[in-house]
Amino acid sequence: MNCGPADAHGVRNLRDDSASICNECHKDVWQLLGPEINTVLELDIISVAEQYQRRGIAKKMLEKCQSPQVLK
Repeated sequence: MNCGPADAHGVRNLRDDSASICNECHKDVWQLLGPEINTVLELDIISVAEQYQRRGIAKKMLEKCQSPQVLK
């Protein structure tokens, strides 16, 4: 895996590194799935700001994404 370069202070860009990790995890997905599969939905990262955590917000977001109406 090739994460992004560090900045002048030696700090890596978390967004770029996260994207690189997600891409690495999913790059071979079509070889792993059977030929009858023609659609893949991916949700790699979900987060809720600290001041709004522990209120069930992420759970509600996931439930909404999984609803049959949204998946049509």
